[in-house]
Amino acid sequence: MERFTSDLYLEKPSDVQQYSMLYEHLQAQALSPADTRDLMTDLIKMYVGTASRLERAVR
Repeated sequence: MERFTSDLYLEKPSDVQQYSMLYEHLQAQALSPADTRDLMTDLIKMYVGTASRLERAVR
């Protein structure tokens, strides 16, 4: 398993099973590609709108 600063090698079946279950849970909770695209689009629109309002307020 790759980590931010190093790698971790799981060898015990119980460790592999625990991480496998965690990964399956994360996959089940993740948004679909279409829903992810919609969320990102909405966040971009919100950010751009907020930035525009802040620019006008500073002037």
